[in-house]
Amino acid sequence: MARARIDPYLFFNGNCEEAMAYYAGIFGAEKPWMMRFREVEGETFGEDMLDKVMHANIVGVDGANLMMSDDPMRNVVKGNNVGLTYSTEDEARVREVWDRFVAAGAAVTMPLGKTFFAELFGILTDAFGVDWMIMQYTEENASGR
Repeated sequence: MARARIDPYLFFNGNCEEAMAYYAGIFGAEKPWMMRFREVEGETFGEDMLDKVMHANIVGVDGANLMMSDDPMRNVVKGNNVGLTYSTEDEARVREVWDRFVAAGAAVTMPLGKTFFAELFGILTDAFGVDWMIMQYTEENASGR
């Protein structure tokens, strides 16, 4: 079976860059990888989001990743700003996990499909209210993972 992992993903209302520096300092991590919304080709975001963090990853927090972003799709409040990312290079496993969530009644926020950063990516909320990002990565697009 291919290697897979579940990593935490934190969402912020415009202060992700500050949070990223804070957590990197707490864990003594190297400089985080970061992409701003203005760097995303082919997508349109409001002017107020262009300098915000589209995705950041603090790699190597004791062997784990801590990922985060400023989320333009919802009103983030303390308590609902954490999601989980399940990622693997195995396409069949991604589809299997996705289909099981959907069959169990998960609400799909973003259908599973190809993105600029993953072969397959989708977002859903499970029966317990937990947000999941399900992703198939390749070594080529794994650097921001």
